[in-house]
Amino acid sequence: MRILFAKNRRALYATTAMVLWSVQVLAQAPSSGVPDIAGIRPGMTAQQAYEALKAHAPRAKIAIGQYPIEGVSATPVPNLMTVKIDDRVPGEIVSLWLTTPPSKQVVWAVAQVMTYPDSNKMLLSTVVDALRKKFGTQNGTQPLLAYWAFDQQGHAERSVTPSTCISTQGFSIYAVDPQAPTFANVTPLMYPGSPKSQCDDLIDVKAQLTGPANTAEYVTNITLSEVDHSLVYSTREAYKAYMANAGARQQQQELEKAKEQKGPVF
Repeated sequence: MRILFAKNRRALYATTAMVLWSVQVLAQAPSSGVPDIAGIRPGMTAQQAYEALKAHAPRAKIAIGQYPIEGVSATPVPNLMTVKIDDRVPGEIVSLWLTTPPSKQVVWAVAQVMTYPDSNKMLLSTVVDALRKKFGTQNGTQPLLAYWAFDQQGHAERSVTPSTCISTQGFSIYAVDPQAPTFANVTPLMYPGSPKSQCDDLIDVKAQLTGPANTAEYVTNITLSEVDHSLVYSTREAYKAYMANAGARQQQQELEKAKEQKGPVF
């Protein structure tokens, strides 16, 4: 995996190593206070995330989702890692998403689906208690949906309600069932974003709970997701800045090429 990402980085950055971007993601080690899902936190590097995924599912094969980044790379760029764990109860799918070049690739989202057979169904109250132990008291209450908001240091943002930010997000994150060792995957980061809002400074966690025949008393399926919206916003802005400068870079390259041409002989 280290070789896979190293090769992509060399190909992607060969022509842009000397360019300074007006907007860039400052990839730092994630705060220890930021909550994790399956041992994975936003801000982890691609290599750290790969190792954490292997530690969580040592016998599972990690599949890679990838896609070209228009204007940056004609070859597919890894943007997703996912595993399926079906040899234990609960069965799991764990996926993580990576930011895209020209930003350094770090984790911006992680999702986990835990599926129990009906014979192992749990009381809703038992699952909610376990979630509160992990993430604290949820922000607001909705049937079968729990929501938490955190700042970049992992401190709870109690003033944020689910309706404040969920309705403004232009994408949803769900764990991806591996389709093949590598497969085409269009990252939500390539979708146009809305103007910056208070939600773009937050890390949020969502838990959706369902039971057999959609009963309200029991739970057999837990869908968790965590998104660092500041990384979503800054990665999109870095890409916009890159594309805005594409014309200027091309002109500079043409000028440098013209300077190398020898004058005519008369």
